[in-house]
Amino acid sequence: MQRIVIIVLAILISLPFVMKSRVGGPKSVDTAFSVVSSPVNLIRISGDVRQPGLYRSSANKMADDAIKMAAPLRPYRRLTSADGGARPLSGGDHLHVTVRKDAVGLITIGSIPARERMILGMKLDLNGMSVADFDALPGIGPYVAQRIVEYRQRNGGTMRVEQLLEVEGIGPEKYKAIIMYF
Repeated sequence: MQRIVIIVLAILISLPFVMKSRVGGPKSVDTAFSVVSSPVNLIRISGDVRQPGLYRSSANKMADDAIKMAAPLRPYRRLTSADGGARPLSGGDHLHVTVRKDAVGLITIGSIPARERMILGMKLDLNGMSVADFDALPGIGPYVAQRIVEYRQRNGGTMRVEQLLEVEGIGPEKYKAIIMYF
């Protein structure tokens, strides 16, 4: 009986130490998508990769570094981009990777669609948006979206956010509702 009491006491005394030394919470798992508090530099990677999805990208990260994060399905000797040159990635880029049989990785760089960028809290590029992108903004229908694009084209293909107020159909209230996306 005395042995049982000693064993029980030993367990009770050591129990707090054992519980404190345990790592709490679920174990971390590699994932292609993670929630970030500041989604300014998110890029999407798709194509011939094991883990397609959204990745955080630091400033000046090159496409090769980003593709390695997504784990290519096959090794490649070199990367070639459709736009002809290596450039630093910027937030909102979409890289589609194709690894050919000759071990050349072909990268096509596009942009994450405006609707997704809005959901992710990413700023929209006023000068790179299409009619469909503007139409995705709250309160902007297809006609006003078309007017925005036409206004931008008449003014050299670029515009500042403040110039949205000069587009017919966008008044101060509508401007206040969409300004947060730029």
